[in-house]
Amino acid sequence: MIAARLPTCARVLAAAVEQLGAAEMSRALHASRARIERWSTGAAPMTLEEQVALALAVIARAQSGSELFHRAARLREQVRAAIEFQLHSTETHPFTHPRLR
Repeated sequence: MIAARLPTCARVLAAAVEQLGAAEMSRALHASRARIERWSTGAAPMTLEEQVALALAVIARAQSGSELFHRAARLREQVRAAIEFQLHSTETHPFTHPRLR
């Protein structure tokens, strides 16, 4: 059986907990350690707002240029795109590409 892949936010949070500590991430996200555990294992989903808070908290705390810093920056951009999509503010083409018709 193939294990389901964890969401990006869960992987970033798990790495942040490992490098920065569960107590630090709990304080940064204003969440209990139990909630941090559920989020980092993928047992509970994170809202887009919680994901933005995670990304910004990690960016502020991780060493600039580190792998964790870059993963958090990618998460921030992923969330930004998801929010823009939900708000229908992404630019779309006014026509369907000929190969898709």
